[in-house]
Amino acid sequence: MIEDNYRQIYSWAKILEKIVANITPDIAQECADFCFAAIQFNLAMMQGGREKMLVPKFAKTLEYVKHVKSGGIQNIPSTEKDNFEQLFVWTEILDDIAENLEFDILNECESFCAAIIKAGIAKIQSDQERALARKFTEVIEKIQSYNPYIAYPAPVCKNRSTAAFDDPRHDQSEIIAQKLHYMRHCLGRIQHVYNRSDDAYEKSCRIYKAFMPKTITSIGKIRIGGQGDGGYVMPDLDYAKKKVKIAYSFGVSSSSPWDSQMANLGYDVFQYDGTIDAPPERHPNLHFYRYNISAEANPPENQRNIRHILTEHGHFGKNIILQCDIEGFEWEMFKTMNENEMEQFEMIIVEFHGLADLNRFDYHLNILEKINRTHQAVHVHCNNAGASLFLQGLRLLPSIWEVTYVRKTDYIFTDCHETFPSIYDMPNIPQYPDIFLGKFNNDIGTSVEHV
Repeated sequence: MIEDNYRQIYSWAKILEKIVANITPDIAQECADFCFAAIQFNLAMMQGGREKMLVPKFAKTLEYVKHVKSGGIQNIPSTEKDNFEQLFVWTEILDDIAENLEFDILNECESFCAAIIKAGIAKIQSDQERALARKFTEVIEKIQSYNPYIAYPAPVCKNRSTAAFDDPRHDQSEIIAQKLHYMRHCLGRIQHVYNRSDDAYEKSCRIYKAFMPKTITSIGKIRIGGQGDGGYVMPDLDYAKKKVKIAYSFGVSSSSPWDSQMANLGYDVFQYDGTIDAPPERHPNLHFYRYNISAEANPPENQRNIRHILTEHGHFGKNIILQCDIEGFEWEMFKTMNENEMEQFEMIIVEFHGLADLNRFDYHLNILEKINRTHQAVHVHCNNAGASLFLQGLRLLPSIWEVTYVRKTDYIFTDCHETFPSIYDMPNIPQYPDIFLGKFNNDIGTSVEHV
C-alpha cells in the first residue's frame, strides 16, 4: 500500500508501540532499528510545503524510537498473554508491517514473525489450543511463500528496448536475496527511491538499451586497478606491447590504483584533479595537474577543457585511453565535446552518475546516444555505493554505471552473451553484493523490440 509520508510515519510509530508491548526487550531493540530507518527515510522524503512543516512534529516520535533503539525498555515489565492471544497479536503486527514496509525489511520481518508464531504454536498444549494452532500453521505457510517479485510483478514493456529486464534469473531466489541485501544497504543510507510506474520502467529500459554492450571479436577482457573500487574492466589488448602509451585520468581523488597499474605498464598517465593538492602516489610515468575538467570554451584559470589538454600536450592523433570519474561533471564534458575530440580516444572508461534521476532522463539519454555514435560499449558494471531506482518487479535502475567504450572504427563486434556483473567485476563496497543486471542480448528466450 502506498501512503503519503506523514501517514507512513504515524503507521510506523504505532507498529513500534505494538511491538514493544508484545516482545522481549532485545528483539524490540532490533525492531526499533527498522522503524528508525523507515521513519528517517519518510522524513527525508517530506519535501512539499505542507509536509515539510510537519517534520518537526515527529521529533518526539524519533526520540521515542531512539530510546527503544538504545535499549531503553529494559526495565519495562513484559505484558503477559496466553499463547493463543500472542499468536493473534503477532498476526496483527505482521499485517501492519505488510501494509507499511518496503521489500527488504518486509522480507526479514515476516521471517521473524513466522518464528514468533511457530514458538507460540510449540507452547500450546491443550486439545482446544492445538486445534486452533492448525489455523496458524496456514499463516506460517503464507508467510514463507511470500515473494516480493510476485507481489509486484514487472510490467510488459510496450516498447521494449533491452532484454536485460527479461532475464528470468531476476526472479530466482538467490538473485532476489542479493537485491534485498543491497536494498537494505540503500535503506540504511536513506538513498532508495521507489517508482512503480510504467513510465519509469519504460525509461529505464531505454537507459539499458543505450548501454547495451557488444563483444570485440577475438579479444578477451582484463581487470586493471585492483579488486575493489577504482578497478575497471577493459579489453585485453596486451598493453605492455603497445607503441603509443598515453592515458588520461580525470578525477584522481585519494586513491588511483588504475593510474598506478597503467603507469607500471609503461603508460604516461596525465592526471587531472583540482580537488587535491598532490597525487596519492608518485611514479615517473604519472604526470599530475591540479586542474578540474571544464565544459566551457574559455574555462577559468583553475580548469581545463578537453581541447586545451589535447593541444597543450600535442596529443591529437595519439590514440589515448581516457578514464573519467568526475562525480557528475562528465555529462557536461561529453555534451560539449565535438566528434573530432571524441575520436582522439581509442578507449573511454567512464563512471556515469545520477542515472536514477528520471527528471533528467532526456538530458542523459541524448548524451549517451551521442557517445554511441563514435564509440561502442563493451563492458558495463554498476557501482553498489550509489542509490538505485527500484522499479516494478524488483528491477533496478542503478544511479552509477561504470562503462568501458572503444572506438567503433577500430574493431569488429558481435552480440554480447555475457551476464553482468561478469567474472571480472568486483563490488565497489565489498560487504554488499554487486548489482545484478543480467544479459542484455535476446538469447534468453524473449524477443526484443527495439525502440
